[in-house]
Amino acid sequence: MSNMEKRKTMSTILGTRLKQLRSSKDLKLAEVSNRAGLTPQVISLYERALRIPSVEALSKLARVYEVEDKELIQIRELTVVDTVNLLGDDAPPSMKNERNMILHARNSSPSDQQENNEYNLDDSVSQQWVVDGTPLSDEELKDAQDYIRSIRIMRKLREND
Repeated sequence: MSNMEKRKTMSTILGTRLKQLRSSKDLKLAEVSNRAGLTPQVISLYERALRIPSVEALSKLARVYEVEDKELIQIRELTVVDTVNLLGDDAPPSMKNERNMILHARNSSPSDQQENNEYNLDDSVSQQWVVDGTPLSDEELKDAQDYIRSIRIMRKLREND
């Protein structure tokens, strides 16, 4: 798979949200660039989901858009997880590593464990979840949970616009 094909399959969750925020503030790329200290070209790459911004860049954009850093960082995490799921083996190793760190942090943080408990199924129940005649593995169940969380976040974002 070429780099251009990979770029086409990157998750658009964060890029879409960044563009929505800029549009809702009626700002041009140049205005955001001046306020955030980022180039218009890099902001455009973020919005078109051709590059995933660093946490530092998101913090700058959050100040410009007057939103909590945490909101954009959570959406960034969903974007990383979703992108690795979309690209599979073709995902860059650095992104796979970041995905693994995100998932590990979610599973080890007490507040996230409480949130995850809402979705966790014990072994006796998980065998009942079957797709195409095959029971889902623990990894598939976790991927499904991440996907559902991303859908819920996207719905909340649409409700707020």
